Amino acid sequence: YMAGRIARVCAREMLARGFVPDTPVVVVRGASWPTEQIERMTLSQLALCGLAVDDRPIVVLAGFALARGRDVQAVLQACRVSAPPLPAVSPCMAVRQA
Repeated sequence: YMAGRIARVCAREMLARGFVPDTPVVVVRGASWPTEQIERMTLSQLALCGLAVDDRPIVVLAGFALARGRDVQAVLQACRVSAPPLPAVSPCMAVRQA
């Protein structure tokens, strides 16, 4: 949640820890808002360019479950279900644990 400002750093850290550059990434801005916007890219693109930050909440999802042709809406719906909070760790650590 609100990953826009840290997405580039987290993507670089994920690559450094062995994630492959073509790992699919889906960025959701304003999830469930009327102005919801979904962007697709690779982990290497995110590491290179980062994200433009706006005033909507931003969620970044990464993994091959998000590959083109997969039902991204079903993945997003599953992410909207309540989950227990992550322990207090750095934002990039939370990405690795997810």
